[in-house]
Order: sequence, then C-alpha cells, then structure tokens
Amino acid sequence: EWNEKQDAGRGFAEGIAELREQFPHYKSEIEVWDSRWHEMIRGAMEPTVQVLDQIRRTGRYRLFGLSNWSRDKFHIAEDGFHFMKWFEYVAVSGRLGFKKPDPRIFHHLLAVGGIRASESVLIDDVESNIDAARALGFHAIHFVTAEKLGHELSMLGVDLQYGQ
Repeated sequence: EWNEKQDAGRGFAEGIAELREQFPHYKSEIEVWDSRWHEMIRGAMEPTVQVLDQIRRTGRYRLFGLSNWSRDKFHIAEDGFHFMKWFEYVAVSGRLGFKKPDPRIFHHLLAVGGIRASESVLIDDVESNIDAARALGFHAIHFVTAEKLGHELSMLGVDLQYGQ
C-alpha cells in the first residue's frame, strides 16, 4: 500500500518521511531503502528479455512500456537495463499520477503512441491489469513464464522464433 502511493505519483522523499515518522526505530533501515534502492533490483528476467528481443528484431512491431513505478526511481531502470531503449515510449505511473489498472494510463499510452487497443497486445503479470486492458479492447496476456509468453504470442500471430 505504501509503495503504491509512490507508483501513483507521490514523491519518494515524501513516502520516506512518512515511514520515518511512523517507524522511528527503523530510521536507518528506511534510509537505506531510499539511498541503496538501486541495489534491491534483482536484475532482468533474461528469458523474457530474449522474447522481447525476438519481437524487436522482426522489425514489424512497435514496442511501448507501461509500468507502475515511482517517478523518482524509474531512471534506475532506464539507466540500468539496456532493453529499456527498445521501447518507443514508456508510460510511468509515478510520472503520470495514475497507475494500472486505472483506464487513464492505458488511454494515455494509446494516445501517445497513436495506436488502437484492438491492434495491441498488452502483457502483464497482474490479473487486474489484464482485466482492465481487456475491457478496453486490448489483446492481453497474463505473464507467467517467458516460454508461455512466447507460445501465447505465437497463438496471436506474432511472428517470433522462441528459443532460437
């Protein structure tokens, strides 16, 4: 719940200040959460990055990102993961002030990209986000594993050679 407030646009410093006030006995741990946050990202899910790369390499599909993430910390992902440069645009909830599954974030992405939901595939690991996307007309895939994702994309007619 606390993290979701940053995802919805609250500044990270404000969130940290709130936590320090609520839990003064954990002040140093809370400050580490902020100052060493970049160390807490586990890294890329390489099999999934491989699927994304295969889609990208076809040259037939436009790639957009849609993320619930703090505006103050998203630059860490942008700077730290090479594949972030593959997206034409990434809609970041913390920058916009609303997050998935709020329909406004999906409409924002569609407008910025000049794309139609019915001609788009949304991939997400949260069922409520999938439901919201489907309600707006997206083809939506509930992400479980890279292998399953590759299979489901091919079932939608996305041309990729998974595993090659």
